[in-house]
Amino acid sequence: MDLYKRLVDGGWKWRVAVYIAWAAQPKKYRWPLTQEELAISCLGLTSDRVIATWRKKNATIDETISMLQGAIIFDALPDALNAMVEVASDSD
Repeated sequence: MDLYKRLVDGGWKWRVAVYIAWAAQPKKYRWPLTQEELAISCLGLTSDRVIATWRKKNATIDETISMLQGAIIFDALPDALNAMVEVASDSD
């Protein structure tokens, strides 16, 4: 919800903000599971073709998704590096 709010506050229309926030999440954390279900069940669209049209007309959508996915990885990096050091330094 925080990500959605930041996107809307940043000027994205609410439906596009929902899509970006959904698409930026790792697939195992997405609900609903498919883009088509998101379009129909959550966004009130008749199909996910509208989302494809948004993406064709506005490359910033995919750029924003990529940036957000990178931020998720970057935020997890310190913990991952710490775990790697702990395992590598364990004599077992």
